[in-house]
Amino acid sequence: MVVATSQKYLDSSLDLKGFYSKCGVIPIGVKRLPPLPKDVIHKYRLENDFDGKKIIFSLGRLTYYKGFDFLIEAARYLPDDYLILIGGEGELKQSLIDKIESVGVSNRVKLLGRLTDEELNVYFNISDVFCLPSVHRSEAFGLVQAEAMSLGKPVVSTDIVGSGVSWVNKHGYSGIVVPPQNSQLLAKGFLDIFDNYNMFSFEAKKRYENHFTVDKMLSSFEALYFELKNNE
Repeated sequence: MVVATSQKYLDSSLDLKGFYSKCGVIPIGVKRLPPLPKDVIHKYRLENDFDGKKIIFSLGRLTYYKGFDFLIEAARYLPDDYLILIGGEGELKQSLIDKIESVGVSNRVKLLGRLTDEELNVYFNISDVFCLPSVHRSEAFGLVQAEAMSLGKPVVSTDIVGSGVSWVNKHGYSGIVVPPQNSQLLAKGFLDIFDNYNMFSFEAKKRYENHFTVDKMLSSFEALYFELKNNE
């Protein structure tokens, strides 16, 4: 049996076309991120001048397929009370710094650099929305989406041809899915989520619990092992 992480990724794989009857799908499961108390979140926001801001958090290697340049451009179309925080290091760091300056959004976009596990949990907790603006099928699943959903954070992501990203984030429920390389629609996605934030937050957490817990992944593999053994 060949296991893929989503049906969309499996269906688009040229390498697996000849083995399709041996293929199955088991989504990746992640541990629920530890929620921080509301007073701790409020204190951290105050200490970092984030109070009163709608925080968009994004995370990943600063590389070609992540689409961070389009996320930076999206800040142009957002009100001043929106703040985009991008965590990670990579070869495109300087070009993204230059992009922030040239677009004139240094007051609305911050590069956080490499984050420790503890810092990652803080930023997931203090954020309102998570964004995965990737532009290439190299982004096969987008595990960070599931991590964000575990805390009830809605997601704005992209509909990459042949990728499972847009399956992980269900459009209109756990968040908004937009075409890749479209900064204006990324910004509109953020605005749409805040128009009905509580619904999106509720559905994001429910989608995590229904599809992306570690227990669900392990039980699916266990069932697969028994099925294969019984078919020997």
